[in-house]
Amino acid sequence: MAYAIGRRFGNAVDRNRARRRLRAALDRSSPDLAAGVAYLVGADRRVMTVDFPDLVTQISAAIRRCSPSVPTGEDR
Repeated sequence: MAYAIGRRFGNAVDRNRARRRLRAALDRSSPDLAAGVAYLVGADRRVMTVDFPDLVTQISAAIRRCSPSVPTGEDR
């Protein structure tokens, strides 16, 4: 997991606070993460103002959209 939060986001304290908030939301979304896949998470200032449950929901939805599909027994 990598985070892309540029200097335009704010000072180091703001960037680290956003990174911690994203990390906590991703911990709650960990069942949606695919093994062996690298994820890059970028954020803008809205990550600091959105309610935490909404942030978790949005991150989970983004992970499901971006995760590689795993073929089922019928698709092989």
